[in-house]
Amino acid sequence: MADQTQWRQDDRGNWQYRASDGYWYAGEGPPAPGLQQDTQSGQWYQQAPDGTLHTYGPSPGEGDDGYDRDQPVTAGPVGAWFAIIAGVLLTISAFLPWLSASSSLASISRSGFQLGANDGFSADGVIALALGVVTVGIGIARLTNSRMPRWLTRSTIVTGIGAGLLFASDIGSVVAWERGINDAHPQLFTAQVGIGLILLAVAAGVAVVAGLVLRRS
Repeated sequence: MADQTQWRQDDRGNWQYRASDGYWYAGEGPPAPGLQQDTQSGQWYQQAPDGTLHTYGPSPGEGDDGYDRDQPVTAGPVGAWFAIIAGVLLTISAFLPWLSASSSLASISRSGFQLGANDGFSADGVIALALGVVTVGIGIARLTNSRMPRWLTRSTIVTGIGAGLLFASDIGSVVAWERGINDAHPQLFTAQVGIGLILLAVAAGVAVVAGLVLRRS
């Protein structure tokens, strides 16, 4: 008869129990308070004192694959929504004007893709777009409790810092351009920092806040 009181995990995290013959056999895992099983996946979850569910033992076929088994199933919808909002704002900011100037006769503006010489291409818009897509992806994954590599679990802080550094690298040159236009043609043009660059800064802050919230969930 199997002795289901002695349990261990092998080097891949799979549960084993010691049988009466002295050998170890694969098992679903030891009993524990608040233990629940997903009938579809067979994954075991344990309820924490705060009511959240955490994975208990490996999922079927799951080994040391770089996924975070300790990630709460209730992943913090508030933080996830903050991440999605931050990602959307980052994505939009890439296409909006980062600098603009207007007069009674005409107006000019440059997006994050047009900060090169003579309205030439710049990678800043591509970077903002990429950071936005990644941030949205993280938010959706956390909102739907999808499995993800553990290095991506809280990295909206990283994307937020990246967006903040991008803003810091561009704001000086944009302000200098604004002052140059206003000083050279005070009666003709009114130059200003574009809404896209402002939105980039806001999105960076929201992304960092989202990451901090997700760390606590």
